[in-house]
Amino acid sequence: MTNIVLNLPRKLRKSIEQNAALSRISCEAFVTKILEKHVIPAEQVRPHLVERGLPKLKAFLERIPGVRVISFDQTHESFWWIIFDIDITHPLAWQVVQELGFVLNYISISQQLPTVFMPVSPPPYLNGGPEEYLSWVIESKLPCTDPNLIAQILEGRLPSPVEDPASWHDKDSNEDEEDEDNSVCERTQDECQDAHTAQSNEDKESSNTYINMSTTHEQHCLSFLSRLFRTRVDTRSE
Repeated sequence: MTNIVLNLPRKLRKSIEQNAALSRISCEAFVTKILEKHVIPAEQVRPHLVERGLPKLKAFLERIPGVRVISFDQTHESFWWIIFDIDITHPLAWQVVQELGFVLNYISISQQLPTVFMPVSPPPYLNGGPEEYLSWVIESKLPCTDPNLIAQILEGRLPSPVEDPASWHDKDSNEDEEDEDNSVCERTQDECQDAHTAQSNEDKESSNTYINMSTTHEQHCLSFLSRLFRTRVDTRSE
């Protein structure tokens, strides 16, 4: 396993120590477990997929009855989000919410997509009711998640053709879809995390080597860990 030497701020170090003790594992094992879950391998760092895929996801969402995309963007770390309205007066509004919530948040208990779908709103007491101020957002949970792949999975799981309201009322065509859940999840997991798992296994078999990181890399790691622990971190060494 490759070891990285970091000068952790006291508050962050204490949080790691307490959480590791609660999990009954070492601090190194605890941090490694977190990083393996949240950091994608180098071969999957392809920011161009996000830039190219977001317009395709936007185009698909706008085919769904009652949906109007407001905006989309990506961060410097290649996370992305897309925000849109769902007309809550539309007769299919809550069915659309249910379908998106299932696919994007909970398509499988063991193998979920690297996305989250949720409602967002400015302060209601300063603005107004859900008819005008309730919006919805899809966010990626891993950097470089391909929005086009998410659009393809949505298209495969939502009623088809997705823009036809009649297809949303047709339940007969959905009776045989339950058996397809595992294959969809496995394919998605392969594309999103298999390389990650392979890299993790390779690291566990390698010898112990200490690497002195550059200041920039150290700051990125500290910022990442502090976000996980919801702790404000000063990246200067103590």
